[in-house]
Amino acid sequence: MFTMSGGSLPDFIYWHERDLATEVDRCFLCGCSLTSTTRSDEHVFPQWLLDRYGIRKNKMQLLNGSNITYDRMLIPCCRKCNNEHLSKIESEVSSAFSKGLSGVESLSRDTLFVWVGKIYYGVLFRELTLRSDLRDPNSLPIMDSEFMRLYATHHLLLQYARGVVNWREGYCPASFLFFRCQESSNRRLNFDYFDIANLPFVAIRVGEVGIVCCLQDWGQLAAYEDDPILSRADSAKLHPQQFREVAARSAYAVSRIGTEVPHVPVYGPTAVTIMDPMLAGFYENLDLAEHDPESYAGLLSHALRQPIEDLYDGSSTVSLLDDGEGQIQQLPWSVDEWVRVSL
Repeated sequence: MFTMSGGSLPDFIYWHERDLATEVDRCFLCGCSLTSTTRSDEHVFPQWLLDRYGIRKNKMQLLNGSNITYDRMLIPCCRKCNNEHLSKIESEVSSAFSKGLSGVESLSRDTLFVWVGKIYYGVLFRELTLRSDLRDPNSLPIMDSEFMRLYATHHLLLQYARGVVNWREGYCPASFLFFRCQESSNRRLNFDYFDIANLPFVAIRVGEVGIVCCLQDWGQLAAYEDDPILSRADSAKLHPQQFREVAARSAYAVSRIGTEVPHVPVYGPTAVTIMDPMLAGFYENLDLAEHDPESYAGLLSHALRQPIEDLYDGSSTVSLLDDGEGQIQQLPWSVDEWVRVSL
């Protein structure tokens, strides 16, 4: 076992106090200084995905309300991390998605965690480096470096990609829920990304594959049984708007479970082992937070991109999933349409 001295961490591991990369001159993953010969830009959303669905020039909305095309979602990365560690993961994931839902479900959960986790962290990192007011070059960044320090544990777990962090075999840090989604003949409509920074939570739809993920709950979302509609949705073929409702319901479940999870790193001579909270009995006798329908309605509003007043009247909330008879409803509009809904 490695014992820290003088408050320092070994050189092989990224340490936020020493290596925090918030500018373009350090690798976002390993924190090394970048030069003209060692630098390469990493696509937050992988190029195989952008090309397969023709979405390079599609736009996503950032926290400051501005839009950026997917092909401009780049973060600084060293050639070793990009061409060795991350490219291997992308190759495995790309192959799995080409086989549909069964291929993705068969992926190693550790590999899937790093893939989804890198996208999530990369989006945050990109928002950190952009100005809050794009018209004013002197405006503050959307996020500051102190905000990124809140994600030190997540970044530590991402070091699994470099082979310098590990955890108990069979115990992935994340929960994954998988759903089958309807596909459009317009390939550009077959991709969707949705996250909530403070949970941390990600939902991503790629073709027929819908993935919902809580990145640091060690399987607790997958064990959540308090929402029978969410449980039934995995046997349906979901419209894109229904998948967004699934994302909102899942995010609400995560908020009730809680995300304050202890992670204890044990430093060895060449790697760090994360002692997961299951060993410490952290999740034993876990009490869910009290049901708060307004909180859920706020998440649904965010997911469906509609005012909360459309969706919640103080007692009832719109559902695109519940047909009122214990089944998942079939929406009367096509997969190519996105319809504004209300009570």
